[in-house]
Order: sequence, then C-alpha cells, then structure tokens
Amino acid sequence: MSLYPQTKHPYYIVCPGYTRRSAGIRALYLLCHHLNISGYPAYVVLWPWSDLEFCREMAFDLLTPLLTKTILERHLSNGAYPITLYNETIPGNPFHSPCAARFYGNFPGLLGGGAVSSDELNFGYSKVLAEAIGSPDNVLFIPTVDTSIFFPSNSGEERKGTCFYAGKFKEIHYGKTFDITNDSIEITRETHIWSPQMIARTFRASELFYVYENTLLVTEAIICGCPAVVLPNPYMTESIAKVELGEYGLAWGTSPSQIQFAKDTVHKGWQMYNQSLSLFPRHLASLIEKTQAYAERIYNK
Repeated sequence: MSLYPQTKHPYYIVCPGYTRRSAGIRALYLLCHHLNISGYPAYVVLWPWSDLEFCREMAFDLLTPLLTKTILERHLSNGAYPITLYNETIPGNPFHSPCAARFYGNFPGLLGGGAVSSDELNFGYSKVLAEAIGSPDNVLFIPTVDTSIFFPSNSGEERKGTCFYAGKFKEIHYGKTFDITNDSIEITRETHIWSPQMIARTFRASELFYVYENTLLVTEAIICGCPAVVLPNPYMTESIAKVELGEYGLAWGTSPSQIQFAKDTVHKGWQMYNQSLSLFPRHLASLIEKTQAYAERIYNK
C-alpha cells in the first residue's frame, strides 16, 4: 500500500477565462474540478492567452489550477503524458497534442471552430449533440445551474410581463429580434448589470421567457417556474438537452396550444433537473475510462 497516487494521464483543458455568462465555459471548469476531486489531475490552459490578463472573474470555489511550464515539464519527465481537451469553438489542435479530445457544448460550427475530426475522441454535452458529432455513446452531461439561486417561487404572487434573451443571436449571428419581444424586458450578457440573482428574480416575476437560441437560461427560467418560449429561427432548430431534461415548461413557438402546454407542465422542470444530476457521475466515469484508454493507445504505440 502506498499513500502516493498512481501515475495517470493528466487533463489539460483548453478554454477561455472563467465567466458565469457562458454555460459552456462553466461546464469545462466544473469538469476540471470534478476530475481533480476524482483523483485525475486536471489543469486549465487559457485560450487565448490574453484571457489571463483580462479575465475579471475567477472560479474561486472550484479546484481549477492553471497549467504552468514547470507542471508541464514535471509531467513529461515522469511519463505522465497529457490528454488535451478542447471545446467546439477552438479550431484545430493549436497545441499539436498527440492525444486530443473535444467537448461539444453546442452544434459543430454554430459558434465557430471547425469540422468534427475523426482524429480526436469527441464528447457531446447531451445525447442530441453526441449524435450530431457521430459519437452517440459519448455523452457528458454537466448540469451547471446554481440551484441556491435558481429555484421555484413560493410567494404565490401573480406573474406579470415577459422577458427575453437574444445574446448570441444578435452578437454572433446578427439576427434581428421579432416584434413579439418589443415590450419585453431584455436579459443581456452584461454581467455587471444582470447578476444571477437579478436574473432569477426576473424569472420568478415574469409570465413568460422568450428565447432565440439554445441557452442555459431556458433551464434556469423553467426551474424558477417561468415557462420558456422558443422563437424558432435558423440558429435555433432543436433543443440541445431535450433527452436529459425533457421539454416540460417549454413552448416551441407561440401558438396558444404550445404556450398552454408550457404553463401546464413548467412545475415538472424542477423535478427533471434534479433527476438529471444523477447522470453526471456516470458520464464522468465513462469519460475518464475512455480518455485514459485512448491515451494509453496513443502513447504506447
């Protein structure tokens, strides 16, 4: 018996600086944290490098150490060769890693990046995404909602008005919002204005939440008891997590029947989200097993 851990392939997770406005980035930091507490060394590699200087938020409560040159050299000298994990927005393999894997938090190409590569071990955030990248068995569902902030309202107060979100729809795809949201409160990506607490209070007071894109805000709204209404457009054609979370509380379009369905079923969203938490440990164990075996094949050729 030894108190020292066995040598394992460490994980270098290449991603932007931490920000709470991106569920995909939060998922990668949570992954890094849970790999570490599972006994598999994991480090964040900031991309682009400028993020280290300009990142205004840090994941203080998470075990997410930054990779340094000293750590890298120590790994290589000890034969602990890394698994480099990119997300779908980073094109190619900029670090020329012989053992590259990729986590798809959205559909390939929708937010940049490149085509799905058969030279990498690919994982999807949901069953829908895993199938879209041709790896239906490689699902890594990471629930990222902070349920100490987002939870159902018990006040019994009448909900009034609507709110909407079109962040990437406007900023990346240059889409024009529809007339139906002209009189709605717009939730923006400005974190100094829209804190999680402010967003949660808005959801608990609103009758409906209109959305133009796949975003975690849909889940957060439904958890808060606010039905979400998808406004279909070329960049929003399918709900990413419909297998893991179901579509309770979700209206696809603005027809009266869809709106009524969302209102009638929104109370089930909280239960579905809590049930989904049990998926992560199994998915994490599967990712560890597959990536460690993948690294062994590559480095022991």
